[in-house]
Amino acid sequence: MRNRLEPVVPCKQFIEQHGSRIWVESESGKGTTVFFTLLVKG
Repeated sequence: MRNRLEPVVPCKQFIEQHGSRIWVESESGKGTTVFFTLLVKG
């Protein structure tokens, strides 16, 4: 069986390489939400 978070791994690697973070919150019967932050360099 394929890991359901497998598609998130490349996103996680990219986001963390740029000093940001990504996390997942899940509620049974309601679904999963993926959150992330991105640092803006100006």
